[in-house]
Amino acid sequence: MDDEAAKEALVKKFTNYRYHKRDVLTDSTDEKTREYLAAADALVDLKKAQSAKELFRSNMHAQIVSLRDELKAEDSKLSTIGAYQMATRILWDETDQSLWEEQAEANYRDIHQ
Repeated sequence: MDDEAAKEALVKKFTNYRYHKRDVLTDSTDEKTREYLAAADALVDLKKAQSAKELFRSNMHAQIVSLRDELKAEDSKLSTIGAYQMATRILWDETDQSLWEEQAEANYRDIHQ
């Protein structure tokens, strides 16, 4: 699936597509279409931004859990979820985020090709 097909899929999902004819979505001069595509672009960008941290979280789960357990041992009042979120934030801040963003971008491109 190329970028345009991905955008069109988002437009279909997140807009009132069923009430519009397909030719309206391909008419780039239509203002409403441009608004839909801008919204779809924003959703695509948001998905890419989230996926870097999600990829990090899934690949670093064992390290996150280990740090979570250490944090809970230091502070018994800390909830398991809170400790997990703190551990994720600590490790995310310490890592080279650009590497995860590049990997997420590569994964995104693989999915949509």
